[in-house]
Amino acid sequence: MRYLFNRYALIALFSLVLVHCKKDDGQHITVQTGKAFGITSTTAFVEGKIIETGSGVISYGHCWSQSPEPTTDLPTKSEHGSSKTAVSYTTEIDSLSPGKKYFIRAYAIDRQFEVAYGDHTEIITLSLLEPVVETLPASSLDASSATVGGKITDDGGSQILALGVCWNLTGDPKINDARYDVDPGMGEFTCTLDSLLCETTYFVRAFATNSVGTSYGIQISFSTTECPLLPPSVTTSPVSALTTTTARSGGDVTDDGSSPVTSRGICWSTSNNPTISDAHTDNGSGSGAFTSNLTDLTPNTIYYLRAYATSLDGTGYGEEISFATLDVGQVITDYDGNVYYSVEIGDQSWMTQNLRVTHYADGTPIPHIELNSEWDSLGISDKAWCWYQNLATYKETHGALYTWAAATNNQDSEDNPSGIQGVCPDGWHLPSDAEWKQLEMHLGMSQLEADKYALWRGTDEGGRLKEPGTDIWGTPNTGGTNTSGFSAVPGGHRRADGSFNNLGYSVEYWTATKMPFSEFVLFRSLFYDKATVYRDSQMEDSGISVRCVKD
Repeated sequence: MRYLFNRYALIALFSLVLVHCKKDDGQHITVQTGKAFGITSTTAFVEGKIIETGSGVISYGHCWSQSPEPTTDLPTKSEHGSSKTAVSYTTEIDSLSPGKKYFIRAYAIDRQFEVAYGDHTEIITLSLLEPVVETLPASSLDASSATVGGKITDDGGSQILALGVCWNLTGDPKINDARYDVDPGMGEFTCTLDSLLCETTYFVRAFATNSVGTSYGIQISFSTTECPLLPPSVTTSPVSALTTTTARSGGDVTDDGSSPVTSRGICWSTSNNPTISDAHTDNGSGSGAFTSNLTDLTPNTIYYLRAYATSLDGTGYGEEISFATLDVGQVITDYDGNVYYSVEIGDQSWMTQNLRVTHYADGTPIPHIELNSEWDSLGISDKAWCWYQNLATYKETHGALYTWAAATNNQDSEDNPSGIQGVCPDGWHLPSDAEWKQLEMHLGMSQLEADKYALWRGTDEGGRLKEPGTDIWGTPNTGGTNTSGFSAVPGGHRRADGSFNNLGYSVEYWTATKMPFSEFVLFRSLFYDKATVYRDSQMEDSGISVRCVKD
């Protein structure tokens, strides 16, 4: 009996010890879930509070899900660290989905990893909507511009991706019509529409775009003011074909302005800013390019000219250009009485027209060959000349075409100067290849480029030798500026078989220099679509142009 008593007594004693331990260690954690606030389409703030910490809190926060009773086993939870005392806290929850219900509970974990939860609170995130935008009234109206704008009052719960105004002439404008974009953001904005049509009604709406879509403000309309009275716009062409008493220029009416052009031309004076009250030409009406010939000028005088264009709404003027007429002393007369003018280019004095004489300076006539068959039968030492297509109408502008034998009187030279008068008037001579190189290098060509053969050489030297514009040269007359004053014109050429070619597109000039041990002679060529200079050789019985250089 003693044994049995002792055994049951021990069992009872052991049981009392276990209950006491549990009572000693059974300190509880109490957690409270607070209110939710600041709810948007993707975020919310939730309060929490640890009321009793028990044996100590090692982690606390909130957990949430779209199902009731969320737990810390879910990844959607916050963690605020540990605490030995009661504490109030707030969790910012983000990355929520718009328009959804969520259940949120505060929690705390004690040292035995037991989890205590507060009651759950429910929230519903805001749904995403299109933005709300207002259209502002138009202001600062004139004939070609207006200030418009808008105001974002609600972004719809999503970032504004595009913002601005759109407009058209028919109403109900949308973003695929004309539009003006501004930097996205909340609040008011304005923008200026320009290049509008005068006396025209426009319809405008502000727009804003977010991830949901695009919304528009109310439509407004405005009308630009009356069209201003604008004079025509015109540019002035370079001066060319200078003589002692004449010159050539022109212009291009690029815009009629507000009414049709009734007259146009060139005005000039010995004073700056000439007007139509001064001497002027009348080149008809309408827009586009025109050419004017100035006459009755005074030799060796500086003039100022401008193109003009007149309409009912006024007169517009082009850029002012100054030029000087040639001195009487620069006039050259050949045996036939043809008059030429010259220009100083570096240390050389060149004629500014193609030669058109039919006799040598001593009066000896040069054979005039017209028939193709007769020209085809010429030998390398036969002299001949002709007009292009045998038409004297080309004489004054383009000059004559000569065989090399006629141009040099059957002499050749490599010297500078050549010393060969040939067909040139007294005091003048046919330039050698070296004299042409001197001209080209004065205009900027390098020695290396000048020595090249059978190639287009240089950069813009050919353009500086050519008459400007496309009245004489074919379009586009690349680089044609005539800044040298040489005034090259495209006289074309006559082939050795007697056929004619390239009037208006090219000009070839004889030199006094033959290729060694051959029947070929060096020449220069300028072309309508090149700004460079071609150096090559050809048969002596071809017919090409001549320019003379002063002795």
